[in-house]
Amino acid sequence: MSDWKNASFLAPKCIDHEVNGVNHRFYAITVGAAIRVRQLGADLAEALTVLFEGHNNDVTQVIREVPDELGLNRETVIEEIKPELAQFRSTQRSGAVSKAIQTVLDPVNAGIVGEILIDSLRETFPFEDKTNPPGIEFMALIPLPALKDMIVGLAKANAGVFGPFEKKAQEMGEVIARRLDAEMSKETPGSE
Repeated sequence: MSDWKNASFLAPKCIDHEVNGVNHRFYAITVGAAIRVRQLGADLAEALTVLFEGHNNDVTQVIREVPDELGLNRETVIEEIKPELAQFRSTQRSGAVSKAIQTVLDPVNAGIVGEILIDSLRETFPFEDKTNPPGIEFMALIPLPALKDMIVGLAKANAGVFGPFEKKAQEMGEVIARRLDAEMSKETPGSE
């Protein structure tokens, strides 16, 4: 009988990442967890697209050839973004962050995010441990600052998948954490 559970391809590399002052090991997620990511749906994909897309076409770049004593000299002028477009991009980003927060914190989706984090934190939550909490219970226990750090650790461990999005994922985690902190302080009396 084959001992396939000990095959080298089933032992992915991990990264160490600090969460709430404690180092944790994050692993690349399993195929099963990746399938669960798909279930987060179009809302999160749309929000991430807005947050990650480049806006190179928002400015105008003009290249002129200006005569000088040596012949022609190239001059590049980049015009400022128009105020209306800047306001639109700001509103678009704010809406995308709100949609991402709503998607992640929806009870069903929060459970999926929790399951994915548990999958990645497999030294803390070994697969065979039947006492691992359900994803939604795990999410309910995570302090907001720790959630941001966990999302960053998850992104780093899955750099092969998220590669070019790692920095954006970290930025988005920080924006979401700030927005969540602001929302929580509005709801907490006497926190002004």
